[in-house]
Amino acid sequence: MFGTIIVTMGDSESDSTATGLFNFFIFLPVALILNFTKREGFNALTLKQFGLVVGKGLLDYVLSDYIGASTFLQRCFVDQKRKLLSWNLRL
Repeated sequence: MFGTIIVTMGDSESDSTATGLFNFFIFLPVALILNFTKREGFNALTLKQFGLVVGKGLLDYVLSDYIGASTFLQRCFVDQKRKLLSWNLRL
């Protein structure tokens, strides 16, 4: 039985520390019970697995920031073009 439990609370602007603490305190007892009852054991990650996890985390973080900044800048430039266009039409 392998799986991942991910709980998100709120949007991406919420405090990630609070979410991390919530996950830690809620799911640590569950993980310990599963480990001690031999239903699901903790295994050490190989270097390749660790690299993939870190790489995916960085890619997700950088990609989400890039998409957010791109959207913001596109909206700013569209608004500027609309203002210039409407200003030119008034002349």
